[in-house]
Amino acid sequence: MKKLLFSACICLSAAGMLCAQKMSISNPTPFELSRELTIAIAPASIRYMDLNTDALLPKERYNGEAVAAFFDRRLEALLLQQQLPLCAGPDSLFIGGQQRLLAQGYALVRALQDEKTASELKSNFADAGCRLIMVADIRVKVGDDAEWEGANPLYISLVVHPQTHTTRIKTALIDTASASVLWKNELETKGIPDVAKPRWAEVFETIFSNIKTK
Repeated sequence: MKKLLFSACICLSAAGMLCAQKMSISNPTPFELSRELTIAIAPASIRYMDLNTDALLPKERYNGEAVAAFFDRRLEALLLQQQLPLCAGPDSLFIGGQQRLLAQGYALVRALQDEKTASELKSNFADAGCRLIMVADIRVKVGDDAEWEGANPLYISLVVHPQTHTTRIKTALIDTASASVLWKNELETKGIPDVAKPRWAEVFETIFSNIKTK
């Protein structure tokens, strides 16, 4: 038995230690995951919201699609690294009901109480040999001190003051046979995700660091 992931925020500098101190995780309890269970990764959903009003902000200003895709790729690579079988990754071509269910992302967690959804999960995934689905939601609250890049109002500079920006990541592992949540975790940290900065790869990995394989 070994850890799925190493704890990601082992800091080698004072700045890195400061980042680690600003990260909180809701579920540090180890969770055992069998390598015999195949996993599908639903594309992560991402929202940017005004910190004061909760109004939705355009994803394009913050490279939102790239951030979500980066999160998916990191998760897929980490699962493969631990020899956990993927029935499909987030970029794979699903068909029919599979595609529609995966498109719900983290909303699937709330939909599990619906008998129709439970039946569809079983017929589309469990009966097809895909037992688990990993879903994730990334929510970024943007404060007043975001800096615009040059004179272009469509894009925000990712060199921002982190004091008033927060990112929350919610993840869950769904058993498609029983339509139940096997594991969930939530992480919150300061700042707006920037895929060019190594810290954000570490943040995305940390939320899965309590999973162990057997």
